Amino acid sequence: MEHEQEDDYFEKLLEKQLVGVSETKKQELLKKRKEYSNNKNVYSLLMQYAAGFGKSNIIGWTALQLKDLRRNDEYVYDKIMIVVDRLQLRSQIDSLMLNMNIDNRMYVEARNKKTFQEALASDTRIVIVNLQKFGSVRDMLDAEVLQKLAKIRIVFLIDEIHRSHRGDQHEEMVSIFDELQYPFDNNTQYSQIRKKKNLIIGFTATPDDHALARFGEFSGYAESEKLWRPFDSYTMKEAIEDGFILNPLKNIVPVASKMLFDLPTNLLEGFTEKEYKDAQKKQIYENRDRIDAIAKYVADLLVKDVYRKIHGTGKAMLAVYSIKSAIAYKQAVTKHFNALIQEPKYAKYAEAPIHIVYSRNQDEQSATVLNGGLSEEKVMQSFALNKNGLMIVVAKLQTGFDEKKLHTLFLDKEIKGISAIQTISRVNRTTKYKNDCRIVDFSYNNVNVQNIKDAFEYFSNVVVSDFDPFGDKNVLNILFIELKKSDTFDKFFTVFMAIYDDKTKCNDSERKDRTHSLVSIIGITLLILTILTIGCTHKDDTKSIGMAVEFNDHAACAYVVKENDWYEGAGVNLITYESYATGMRLTSALARGDITVAYICLAPAIMAYARGVPLVIVSGTRKHGYGLVASPCTINIPDLNGATVGCVRERGPADLLLNRMIREYDLKDVRIQRMNPLKQVIALETSIIDVAFLPERHATVAESKGFTMLVTSHELWYEMQGSVLIVKRELIKNDLETVRSLVRVTERATTGVNENPDDAARILAKDLDTEPEIIKKSMSRLNYTTEIDAGFVQEMIDYMAELGYIDEGIRADDMLDTKFLQEFYNLTVSGVLLGNLASSILEGADDAGSFGQAFTDMYGDFEGTLLDALAMELTNNFRRAIFVATLNAVMRNLGIIEGSVHCKDAGPEECGLDLIEFLKRHRESRIVLVGFQPVHARRFSKRHDLKILDGSCEYRKGEIRCCRAGW
Repeated sequence: MEHEQEDDYFEKLLEKQLVGVSETKKQELLKKRKEYSNNKNVYSLLMQYAAGFGKSNIIGWTALQLKDLRRNDEYVYDKIMIVVDRLQLRSQIDSLMLNMNIDNRMYVEARNKKTFQEALASDTRIVIVNLQKFGSVRDMLDAEVLQKLAKIRIVFLIDEIHRSHRGDQHEEMVSIFDELQYPFDNNTQYSQIRKKKNLIIGFTATPDDHALARFGEFSGYAESEKLWRPFDSYTMKEAIEDGFILNPLKNIVPVASKMLFDLPTNLLEGFTEKEYKDAQKKQIYENRDRIDAIAKYVADLLVKDVYRKIHGTGKAMLAVYSIKSAIAYKQAVTKHFNALIQEPKYAKYAEAPIHIVYSRNQDEQSATVLNGGLSEEKVMQSFALNKNGLMIVVAKLQTGFDEKKLHTLFLDKEIKGISAIQTISRVNRTTKYKNDCRIVDFSYNNVNVQNIKDAFEYFSNVVVSDFDPFGDKNVLNILFIELKKSDTFDKFFTVFMAIYDDKTKCNDSERKDRTHSLVSIIGITLLILTILTIGCTHKDDTKSIGMAVEFNDHAACAYVVKENDWYEGAGVNLITYESYATGMRLTSALARGDITVAYICLAPAIMAYARGVPLVIVSGTRKHGYGLVASPCTINIPDLNGATVGCVRERGPADLLLNRMIREYDLKDVRIQRMNPLKQVIALETSIIDVAFLPERHATVAESKGFTMLVTSHELWYEMQGSVLIVKRELIKNDLETVRSLVRVTERATTGVNENPDDAARILAKDLDTEPEIIKKSMSRLNYTTEIDAGFVQEMIDYMAELGYIDEGIRADDMLDTKFLQEFYNLTVSGVLLGNLASSILEGADDAGSFGQAFTDMYGDFEGTLLDALAMELTNNFRRAIFVATLNAVMRNLGIIEGSVHCKDAGPEECGLDLIEFLKRHRESRIVLVGFQPVHARRFSKRHDLKILDGSCEYRKGEIRCCRAGW
């Protein structure tokens, strides 16, 4: 309150918190925070509290405390408004007030604008705002109401900040927080006349990135990652451990419900497995035969299991895809249930209701009719009062529905993220005799099993976000500029605005809703037509693609290419270029249609492929790049028994290395704390964890803060493939030349990184906002190369399957397409055809001559005689390659050698197997491999005492030592 008239107080506070951050980054962050207007016209606090442990009680207690809060003998807040969005939430508040001995005369309900204004004028200080009656928050807070609010101080308590869009199958959650703050920030008159600041307190179990970035508290800044956190939290993990809620992940039951949805073109194909990736979800989830089969299963499970739970008082919810499928389920479950209760042993369940709830839709019959004339409020009462029952829902009741005896959740729809947590939390409440809960998943291919686990992993702890939503704004600005240039815009925009501004079509709320729906349809259609028009009329030589990279030096080549404008030079137009803190976060972006290219760690790429993303690996980008960092007092890995280790999410490369380390060193009682790399460094500094398994550059950053690098990925998993360049399969199908261009510029940048590490470090230091010396040291721990070994990719796939992260049976060859690399490498192979003029020899043997090849990092064309080749001064690698290739060809021609051409594809593997057979006669031999060949090294090291001489280093049993002359 002391700073109530200082609109820029929190901006100045943030500026103080950013001491030590570069001025450019500081101004960038301040600018974005100002655009949000957070805490400028209204205060806001975001609370993360687990669903099901008693948020409503906290809201009730908070309302009572704030109601009586005084300062200088005056009430601090004139009104306390509890904002609810569901009938069930509304009834919960009633029960809450009763349990707290609060007389119903102490609060009033606002159901529309009239009652809301009456509540503002009344002496009653607690107001329950029922948004379901309003329809829109912005309708409630119009200019007239805002004028009144400018003179008083109100606190809004939002029971759940997320609400579902209305409609038959929309799963997108919108933020009441946003809707409530918007009028305060966008009414100029209010900001000019207000004397006090209102307060919005939002409660949720699932704060998303947007909510945290806008309403969260500033938590820290390091290396370009802005961290936002809730004001206060009590997480699902804490609530489960303390026994307030049940763990819904313990009993997820996937039930396969596969079937054919269309006839094959060739009827003889009926015996072969078909792919249905292009089948519409509607075609799957509204299929009547499928619904009938699942309904029979549900009815059977109800009477044989669910209704027996919780001492015979168990209940269930069935969440389905659309209103159409909900109606079909109501009919089908009722039919099968009625047949079952004819049996004497199930007759006792005859009174158990089967209710259906969904938002009103003019295209479908009312839910009231299907519920025998019961209104939604009466349905809630019936379900609560009956001993057993089934509730069929579409989107309603997936948030805020609180029935403690709800034991089983049936899912025949796909849920993820916030929606997944909100939905599964319907069954996590505790009550007497309820010892567990269950989720039965019928989703196609049971995608919900992984979706739920991913969502729970993300939201079960305190959610901290480094999200920057203004990247999307830049994309929209680009589209808007293009839209205004189009003929489509000129033709339709006037019509669009005429409909929108026609007041005669907005007289009543129903007509207004229809008009706005029509406007939305026209607007979306206009945008689509414009984009299509832009695509048809702007034909040039550039190819537009969306790219994502990791926000670290793993993707050094991508940053170098972008800095030097090589994408544009190669004819590749990037419409989006996004960076992600970890590869696992980038994985989710790959499912989007606008991301077609990514520089990503191999393990997340394998995860994405296993989940159905049609990606292809076309090149490697680097090897290694991870380290285990510990306090200086920790000297050896065996000291880590019983230690707390920080690590990123499961299935990431650091996690794979951690599992290998635990297994190899037989570590016991290791506790793993999952957190992003930046949080691990902070946790190390505050002694929350003992060691951290970090990707570079974070490992070197931690080392620069005084911590010790115990082990690197090079020592744990020799020649570990770190990152790869992947493209969507459709890009290879439709635009081979763009893929070639991407591989070429990646190779070019990789060569540049290796030849000019200082320049590369300077580029990355600027982009990653880290000291150049730290970046350079970090980069020295990576091996930047476009090489990729199919054998190692398969090894990682098999290891991930062994850990249970992916299904078995994935083949590396199906993921890899190295023909683009081979084309590129062929350009760098130099050779001569004896006695004739020739360019590089690439195409295969010719009976008339002999061939020789050599690999090089410098490439070009050469044409000349044998004497020309031998006379060249060997001043660079290109000329040296010509000489080596010529020497190979000469020796082959003379019969001295046979293998003068490099083997490729399966050749190294076959060669390795042959060598193993040969060496079986020399089991005790010590072997030296002169020149590193990864496949051969891997084969030999499993059976023999191996040394590798390559350049200036040798490798022996995972150790790197300097070579000794004369060995």
